[in-house]
Amino acid sequence: MFPIKLPPPIKEELTNLELSVIALIEKNNKITITQISVNLEIGRDTVKEYIKRLKGKQKITRIGGNRGGYWKILKNN
Repeated sequence: MFPIKLPPPIKEELTNLELSVIALIEKNNKITITQISVNLEIGRDTVKEYIKRLKGKQKITRIGGNRGGYWKILKNN
């Protein structure tokens, strides 16, 4: 009997905007959505959408609340 060969795992590519959001979080893990919006010259709603995507891809998480919390980049992927 031949061994079953599994396909390689699908690698999720990050967009340039997602990488930019992560880069800003790496520089300042207490950065706000408004600050990200100003830095990237995009709307707050767009930032919220990309944050949601990054959370869904398990790339970032929020530790604590909106005022006293901070962003954490997850390195397990």
